[in-house]
This record gives sequence, C-alpha cells and structure tokens, in this order.
Amino acid sequence: MKKKRVFIAINLPENIRKKLAGYKEEWPRLLAKWTKQDNIHITLVFLGYVSDEEIPDIYKVVKEVASKYSPFDINLTRICYGPLDKKPPRMVWVLGEENNPALAT
Repeated sequence: MKKKRVFIAINLPENIRKKLAGYKEEWPRLLAKWTKQDNIHITLVFLGYVSDEEIPDIYKVVKEVASKYSPFDINLTRICYGPLDKKPPRMVWVLGEENNPALAT
C-alpha cells in the first residue's frame, strides 16, 4: 500500500505568494530549495505518511474544523534560513506573529 506525505495547510493570497517567491531573485546564490510560487503555503500540522483510504476521513475532519473559524490576518515578520544543523542550510521559511490563538489549538 502506497502512502503519501500529508499536511494541513493554509493557502496564501496570490500577492503574498508572489512577494515571497520574489526573494529567489534577490538571493540567487542562496543554497536553498525554492518552492514554486503556487505551492507557497502556511503549514499548520504535518500528519506524516497516510494511506489513500485515510484521506477521506482526514478531509472530513479538516472541513468540519475549518468551518468553525472565520478568516483572519497573519502578520509575517521574519524570513529564516536553515536548518542550521545542515551544512549548508537548504530551506527558507517565514515566521509570523502569534496573534491568532485559534491556530494553536
């Protein structure tokens, strides 16, 4: 049985994805694996490897939980490069203010 890497994420508006993707041109020599602009997102939780049979149940739960929340703003505050224990670091990510307690539940 083949399993897929699954995570729960929030899609970002096009203008934010475009702005974040633009850093690739600003830092062309940065050794990093750049995500395609269409794939830039905020990961809420990584579920790991799940089977195709589990996907419908996960979808149902996520849809139910998401329906309980209204749209909200996130202030992106810092760009990070790492992880520092990898030589050379290979990832770029953005941190945001913890201004929405609902994301922590």
